[in-house]
Amino acid sequence: DGRVDESFADLQAPCVVGVGACGAAGRLVCAPGGLELRCDAVATLPEIERCDAIDNDCDGSVDEAFADLGTQCFAGVGACASPGVVVCDPMGAASACNATPGPVGVEVCGAADDDCDGLVDEGDVCAALGANIGYGHHGNCRSFNNCGDAATCAQAACAAEGEGAVVRWSEATAVVLLASMPDLQVNLFLGYPGTLEYEANWDIMACDMPIVYDVACQRIVGPPESATACAENPLWQPVSCATPTWVWSNNRNEWRDFLSAFANMGLFTGCMHAGDDANLDGLCSLDGQGWVSTQRWNMTGCDATWQHIGGQFSGACGGHDGDVVRRLVPGDDDCYDYRALPPPGPAIAD
Repeated sequence: DGRVDESFADLQAPCVVGVGACGAAGRLVCAPGGLELRCDAVATLPEIERCDAIDNDCDGSVDEAFADLGTQCFAGVGACASPGVVVCDPMGAASACNATPGPVGVEVCGAADDDCDGLVDEGDVCAALGANIGYGHHGNCRSFNNCGDAATCAQAACAAEGEGAVVRWSEATAVVLLASMPDLQVNLFLGYPGTLEYEANWDIMACDMPIVYDVACQRIVGPPESATACAENPLWQPVSCATPTWVWSNNRNEWRDFLSAFANMGLFTGCMHAGDDANLDGLCSLDGQGWVSTQRWNMTGCDATWQHIGGQFSGACGGHDGDVVRRLVPGDDDCYDYRALPPPGPAIAD
């Protein structure tokens, strides 16, 4: 009829064979025998499914091996925990959380992981008044009803011990506690919020009077400018000698001079490295003035964190691990409560 292949209108039209990553593009051509068309493309072979929004195994599904994609996730622990969603990792081998952990804080007492290390209230950040000491509040024994509710009583306990705000406590009756703690001591606040008084008469106490115990209080470390006078602080003693060497910062990355180390409570003195050093017990400063902590420690992590910042030496620590160090402040009103700070190394018992 003068025409060629007119019954096959799609001849040479674009076509695809295979699905997903196996798909290949081609053109429709005449099949063998000339009665139909076929795609001249050849599909590729399936691969292992990867996390990349591609149907790698050519089964019509995408990333089906990674069922958690798009679900909520968190990066970091404690106060650093930050929300995100699960996405494919850059290599496509697995899924990962796209969140970024928040900044690390300083651990304070409060039943939270502030420094994001998986631990809560570790170290000495809390003043735990002890399970063997109960604090009486409301009840029905004579007139012991002056302290108010349990929270008020627990706060009174922290105040009486010279600590910060109450963080947590437990509560039970005197009868229950005495059954499990025969040596229990009880402080009764007979006149709270007036005078705090003590009572240990079990003929009076052995009744159904609720008391609080396991009281934990905030132990707050103030900056030098808000600290107490050194002469009245049992955590400090006067400098008793001068040394031309061995004044330290325990944070070489941030506090590389005397003033910044002092301002951040990271100023130390002391050395047992040199046999002829006069400052063997860390009681000296460069000018013979100031105050040193009554607590001593063995320095650890010398080359990673410590820095010489005065005297004849300035610069890297130089392998002083195991040296005795004490905290140092220059002025009579600069002393602070260092008990809740991270220790610079193992404590040395006096």
